[in-house]
Amino acid sequence: MYSKIIDAYIRQHQSGYQAKYCYHSCDREDEKVFKFHYYVRDPQLLQIDIFLEIYLDQEVHVKVLEDLHQQECDAIAIDALNRVRSYTNRKTTISPKKMSDFIKSPVIRESLTAQDMINILNHIEFKKGKNADSIYEFYSIYLKYYEMLIRHQRYHDMALSLELLFDEILYEVEWVGINTKYLDQEHFMHQAYIRTLVNMMNPYLDDLIREAPERMARILVKVSDSWRFSFSIYSSIEELILAHPNAGKQIIQTIDSYKEKIDVGQTQLVFRNLRAINNHDDLLYRHTVKEILKLLIKDIIEIVNHEDQEQVGLIFLQQQGFDLLIEIFDETRDASIYKCFPITQIPQSLHSKIKLQLENALKYYANNMQDPNMRLDCLSQIATINTLLIENF
Repeated sequence: MYSKIIDAYIRQHQSGYQAKYCYHSCDREDEKVFKFHYYVRDPQLLQIDIFLEIYLDQEVHVKVLEDLHQQECDAIAIDALNRVRSYTNRKTTISPKKMSDFIKSPVIRESLTAQDMINILNHIEFKKGKNADSIYEFYSIYLKYYEMLIRHQRYHDMALSLELLFDEILYEVEWVGINTKYLDQEHFMHQAYIRTLVNMMNPYLDDLIREAPERMARILVKVSDSWRFSFSIYSSIEELILAHPNAGKQIIQTIDSYKEKIDVGQTQLVFRNLRAINNHDDLLYRHTVKEILKLLIKDIIEIVNHEDQEQVGLIFLQQQGFDLLIEIFDETRDASIYKCFPITQIPQSLHSKIKLQLENALKYYANNMQDPNMRLDCLSQIATINTLLIENF
C-alpha cells in the first residue's frame, strides 16, 4: 500500500553509513503512524535508548525524538522503513486501535493472521519492554493461535507463522565495552517457547514439508544461520529428525541444494549435526559436537554474558561425555577450557588424566618461553595452569 513512497524515501536518503543504533521494538499507533525504539550500548555496556516516529501519507515523514546527526537519523529511518514496508504488505485483522484490548482479552479466531501475531509481539515489547513477563504474555496468545492452525490443518499458515516469527527474533548484536564483549541475543528469552512449538509441530512435519517445501527450507536455513539458537534447542530438533526419517532425507537434499548460498563455517556445522542425526552416524556426531564445543568455549572466553553458551555446552558434554574436553585440550593446549567448564563439574574418573595433561602442558609452555612470538601466550597459559593445579590438585 505504501511501498512506492517508502521506496522513494529510501532511494533519496540511502548512503553507505552504518547505523550505530540497533532495532529494539516498534508499534503501530494507527493506520499511518509507526513508533520505533532503537538503542545503543555505551563503553560501560549501559543501554541508551532513542525513539522515532514514522508517518505515512502522500510522502514519508520521519521524526527522531532525540538529537542525532543526520546520517544516523537517515540510517535508522531506512532500517525502520524496511520493516514497515514488509508489515504493511501483509494481511492483518486486528486494528492498531484495538490491539491493547485484544491482548487483554484475546479471542483466537480463525481469521487471525501470521502478521497479527507479529504485531502483538511488537506492541507488547514496545509498551512493556523485553522481559520474561512480556515474552510469556506473547506466547500465551501465540501458542493458542498455533494450536488453532494445527486443529484446522493449515500447514501453509503454520510454516508462514514460524518464518515471520524467526525473522523477528533470530538476530544478535555484539557490543564491545571496556575490555569486554557483550552479546544481545534476541532469541534468548524465546528458546523455551520455541522448543514447545517444535514439539507441537513434530507430528505434522511430513505434512508441513509436503505442503510448504520452499518455506520450510527457508526456515531451516534461517535457523541454521543462527547457530547459537540452533544448538540451544538442538534436543528438540534432534527428536524432530529422528521421528521423521523421510523428512530427514529431504532436509539433507535441502542442505545439498543450498551449499553455494551457505556460510561454510558455523551454519555448515549445524547442517553437519543434522546430517549425523539423520544418518545415525555416531562418529560424525561426536566430531561435530567437539567442534560445537570449541565455538561455545570461544564465546565463554570472549563474551561477558555467556550463561547460555555454558549451559548448552554442559548439555552436550553430559550427552557425549566429558572426555571430549580432554580431546579438545590435546588438540589446542588451551587451559582456559577448564575455566569454562570447571574441573569440579567433570567426573572424578577423568581427574588424573586432566592433571597429567596440565603438567605436560606446563612443561610445553615453559620450554617455549624463549620464543618471542609465543612468550605472552606462554605466560598466560602458565598462570592459568598453575591456578588450576593449585585449586584442583
